[in-house]
Formats: sequence, C-alpha cells, structure tokens
Amino acid sequence: MDWINMNPRERSDFRERVRRETLRGKLTVFHENIEMYLQRQVRAYTTTRVFLHWLFFYLLTQKCMIKFKYVNIYL
Repeated sequence: MDWINMNPRERSDFRERVRRETLRGKLTVFHENIEMYLQRQVRAYTTTRVFLHWLFFYLLTQKCMIKFKYVNIYL
C-alpha cells in the first residue's frame, strides 16, 4: 500500500507524494508549475510570523520617520 499518497489533501493539490528518505524525495523540486509555486509562496507569506515581521518593520519605519522629522540636519 502507498501510505503517503493515501493521506487527505486539499482539493486543488494533485501532487504526487514522495518519501523524503529516497533520492527523488531529497532532490525533487516540490512545485510542478508556476501556479503551484505562487500558491506555496502566498501561503508562506500569510503566516503569523511574517505578519508580525511586517508589522514591526512598519512600526519601526514610522518611528524613524517621526524622529527624522524633528532632527535638524545641517549639511
């Protein structure tokens, strides 16, 4: 029995499951077309940790802009 390919998956996920221990599993690119690649990238960048990174970067930028506004620069 092929236990890996029997696992439940999303409706749009038609990828063949490959064991990591095999050579193909270690060297395979896990997207077969550009749509799958973009879908994986979007999923990765919608996680909580990336959102927090963007939030803290935005707040740091705002803080720097406020500080820069009140600093006298003599060139």
